[in-house]
Order: sequence, then C-alpha cells, then structure tokens
Amino acid sequence: MNIERIHDAARPRHRVWCLAAELSEGQAAGTYTFVNSAVNAELGEGSEIVVIDAPGRLLFWDSAAGLAHDWTAD
Repeated sequence: MNIERIHDAARPRHRVWCLAAELSEGQAAGTYTFVNSAVNAELGEGSEIVVIDAPGRLLFWDSAAGLAHDWTAD
C-alpha cells in the first residue's frame, strides 16, 4: 500500500494505492474498510483510493462513516 498526502487540499486528504486483499467489504454493498484499521483513522474526508489489482475500481473515503465507497459500482 502506498499513501500520498495531498498537501494543497483545504482539509487533510490522501491518495492511496492498494491491493484488493488490503480491503474488507463493508456491510452495505459497495463499501469497504481497510484490513489494517490504523489506515482508516489516517484518511481524511474525500481521500481517493485506487485498487491497483481491480482495474477501474476507484473508492472515496467517508471519514464520518469510516467507509470507502465504490464510485465505479453499478
């Protein structure tokens, strides 16, 4: 997993590149959390998560809910 802090953002945000194995599915369809829960606490609202071994899957972090939402899901 690689995490880049976006310094020019108004609020703390990150860009994350990870493998699908580093994510676990949430209870709602199209939601995910990180297996390593320390990463969940680090990410700011709207952080981008690119799943590199699932081409086209892009997730956005909702810090209030503590979930990543798949914006590429049907």
